[in-house]
This record gives sequence, structure tokens and C-alpha cells, in this order.
Amino acid sequence: MFEDAIQGWERVSDADGVLQYKFWHELVIHTNQTQDLMFMVYVQSPQETAEARMKRLDEELKVFFESEEAKKCQIISIYTKVTHM
Repeated sequence: MFEDAIQGWERVSDADGVLQYKFWHELVIHTNQTQDLMFMVYVQSPQETAEARMKRLDEELKVFFESEEAKKCQIISIYTKVTHM
């Protein structure tokens, strides 16, 4: 389920229609004894576009993880962090 979502978010076309790849760097998933999940998403972005890209990513993650399918996975928190390229 997560792989499909990530692959969908990973590709984007620019204003000229050229396919580009987004900025995923690392995805860490932690679990506890009750099988609750915590996601940590690390991304890379140029400083001048980081704020807008992170806002969009946060919105995409929120929509995805509020879906009925994702709720079944018991995800309790999502942490995102950007590093500048």
C-alpha cells in the first residue's frame, strides 16, 4: 500500500511537461509492541523550493493517511524533515 502511494508522489511534470522526480530521500517506519506505526519521511530539496514542496507533501500525506485503507494500518504519527541540497 505505501509503495504505491510513494511511487505516485515521486513523479511530477514541470511547467514544460518534462517528467521530473521529487525529493524523497529516506522513509523510516517504526513500530511498537501494539503494532502502531510511526513514519519518518526525510526529503531533499533546494532551499528556494523547500517550503512549497514540503507543504504539498504534508497535504498529500495527510490525505493518504486519513484514507480508510491507511487507517487500518494503525499509523499514529508522521514526521517530515527536509534537508537542503
